[in-house]
Amino acid sequence: MIPRAYVDIQLRDEIIEHKVWDCCWKSDYTHAIGGILRPETDDIRITHDYGRPLGASINDNTVYLKMKWDSFDSLTDLVTKGSWIARADIRWYYRHFPVDPYDWDKLAFDWEFMDTFDLTAVNCTSESPRRVRHLYDMYLNFGLRNAGEIAGRCTAAVKYIAQLRGARNIVAVMDDFAVVDDSQAVCNMSFDILLGVLKELGFCVSTRLDKTHKAKQRTIWTGIEIDTLLLRCTLRPAKLEKFTNILVDLIDSPDSWQVSSTRTLCGLANWASRVVSCGRPRMHAMISTVTYLRDKPKHHHHRPTAQLLAEVVWWRAALHNPRFHGHAHIFSRHPLPMNFAETDARTPVTGTGCIGVFVDGGFVSLSYSQLCQLFDDVPDIHSQVTVWETYAVLVMLRLFSAALCGKHILIRIDNPGAAAGNLGCLAIAPLYRWSMILLILLFSLHLV
Repeated sequence: MIPRAYVDIQLRDEIIEHKVWDCCWKSDYTHAIGGILRPETDDIRITHDYGRPLGASINDNTVYLKMKWDSFDSLTDLVTKGSWIARADIRWYYRHFPVDPYDWDKLAFDWEFMDTFDLTAVNCTSESPRRVRHLYDMYLNFGLRNAGEIAGRCTAAVKYIAQLRGARNIVAVMDDFAVVDDSQAVCNMSFDILLGVLKELGFCVSTRLDKTHKAKQRTIWTGIEIDTLLLRCTLRPAKLEKFTNILVDLIDSPDSWQVSSTRTLCGLANWASRVVSCGRPRMHAMISTVTYLRDKPKHHHHRPTAQLLAEVVWWRAALHNPRFHGHAHIFSRHPLPMNFAETDARTPVTGTGCIGVFVDGGFVSLSYSQLCQLFDDVPDIHSQVTVWETYAVLVMLRLFSAALCGKHILIRIDNPGAAAGNLGCLAIAPLYRWSMILLILLFSLHLV
């Protein structure tokens, strides 16, 4: 339970700063509020409940537009070995955006302070002090359905202004800004431009060294530690342990879960999926469940579905894998030029080619009969196309090993089912067999 004194202090500061209006009349849109204590600081994040009454609340009548913003992948796409990263963090980001006075009464709430205090000299319209006060919020807050959209638009605007002034390689996710460049000097120059824009616009930039700093080769961004020298992303141990514990607790009680636990589970899985391979496809049931329970109170209990339980079991197995230590390597999205090496395949048809290999200007098309003449081990003619696509990579390595020797090989699968790990009706055994043969060849040729 959050001590009420923390919320008292926070509200008093915002009344003095003219971010909350102490009014003498009660609004028809009064809602409940709560407080979340941020673990790394003593700050309180006040949250607002705009979801009541059900079906006729502020959020029910708010239009939300889904848009695509920068993500963690946007940052890793810019990272190369030894590159530099500078970052800036904004404190109380939502509280920088004022609301139209016409809508102040729609953001109203009541609060009973622990003791009386006189704010008549500030912006209080009442002449006598009182414990219960009618407060109108004058700035954007946590709880509005479209608050993230509004703040995201402002983030994109700040990024655009900084780029017009000469900054480059800026990645911004809400209140987290990062600059990436291969040159330390250029990275610091872009960071100074970004910092100047933020301060000019009146944003409160955090002064904590772990939140705002100039170019470094090792930093933490959106909860993920990034090391450009090792080209590695690492989940923070404390948060990873919390995720592991909640997975164990939920598996041990499969009959009834609390809504707050399910929401926490989904948030931590979303965070960990940036590092855990194939983690994103294992969140469909989590997201569907959280969406279904969005109007339920946090203390409400629900029975998890079989698919949701399966996803939780998968996450637990992934995190307890002996080979997983909370790390993931950063690979270039384009390890070789697109015109250097490429393969494709299709199910064999008599008299036509079934595998095509293109490497550094040389192209080879082979039919099923030609493959049987060249190699002793050829997949069955009735194998699935995914098996043949895997075999095509194997053929490329066998025919052009001299041109590829010593290079890093990153294999992409364009089959959505295989990429997501949901093989379904695919012939899993043959695919597994040829994948193992391919990996053995990669190691023997030192192509990893």
